Amino acid sequence: MKQRALILDGSFAVKPIHDALSTKYDVFTIGGDRNSFFAVNAPARHYLIDYSDHTKIEKYVRLKDFSEIIPGCTDISLNTFAFINENFRQIVKKTITKQKFAAFCKYCDVQTPDLLANPTSKDLPVIVKPDDSFSGRGVSVVRRLAELEPAIKYASINSETNSYVIQRFIEGSLNSFSAFRCGNEIKIVHVREKNREGTFGVASSYCVNPEPNLSAKIMDIAGKFLNNEVKKLNFIHVQYICFENNPYPIELFLRCPGDLYPELIKRSTGIDYGKLYCNGYLSKPLLNDDPIPHLKEVRRKTLFANNKFEAIDKLRYLKAKDTVVTVDIDQAFKSAAPERFAVVFQNGDFSENE
Repeated sequence: MKQRALILDGSFAVKPIHDALSTKYDVFTIGGDRNSFFAVNAPARHYLIDYSDHTKIEKYVRLKDFSEIIPGCTDISLNTFAFINENFRQIVKKTITKQKFAAFCKYCDVQTPDLLANPTSKDLPVIVKPDDSFSGRGVSVVRRLAELEPAIKYASINSETNSYVIQRFIEGSLNSFSAFRCGNEIKIVHVREKNREGTFGVASSYCVNPEPNLSAKIMDIAGKFLNNEVKKLNFIHVQYICFENNPYPIELFLRCPGDLYPELIKRSTGIDYGKLYCNGYLSKPLLNDDPIPHLKEVRRKTLFANNKFEAIDKLRYLKAKDTVVTVDIDQAFKSAAPERFAVVFQNGDFSENE
């Protein structure tokens, strides 16, 4: 009889985690949304419980005797995981917000854009963001002091905790990397990210091989984060700005990135991201067969629309593409702003100017 594992998430985004765990465990998911992927498609193994309720989840985990608990793709999931698993409580608290992460970078001797409490004209430009992670919403670049107060209000109303940070603005490309401890080695996958025009939300991304000097700098940062003195880690995901061939980390995640990021890695490199991610939290790692190294030209593109009809119209042009619909387009779109409704994987060459 297989041991039982629980993923603190029920969305389609955790399917790579679910698939990896299923090779060894009887896998269950949890979440209060009855329309989530696993609530609909695997109801017998999904618990309709709000995983933000720490106390209820902790009691339920003990009652159902799960041998392994894995965080999903949201910060709430990670917070609940840290509440249940005290070994991760301190490191999550020290990295969960942008302000705390900046302090963690200093602690690890990693350079990051300076935080500014009361910027003056000589500090401009600065970038103002919600302190908690919020999918690129509520972010503004301030180039004149008169823009600062509106930017603070905009960041605050888009923050679940009504909090914001001000950082020195570094003009550069947006990138990310995930680092995994594999025995005595560190395996890193690198991704170039591009924002949707006029926003700070990631719209497309693809795997890259950085030039050797930049790659060495990223390996040094990954080693400092993984081997930090608060808690030795086996997995991290970092977003950074690259300026003059120097990486400046801006966020660190200890949970799986969303929008099918693991699928992009697997399609592009052959690396089973879901399995390596799970190994960051399992007491006994899953067996992992190293793939033959390769880098295919695959782009992950997130599609946005203002309403159901616009979404359907866009999907008509993607019949030949590999498309995953991530929201129910039969339901009304929930906000006035364009909403993510699908993820597309496109094969072939694509330029930096796209």
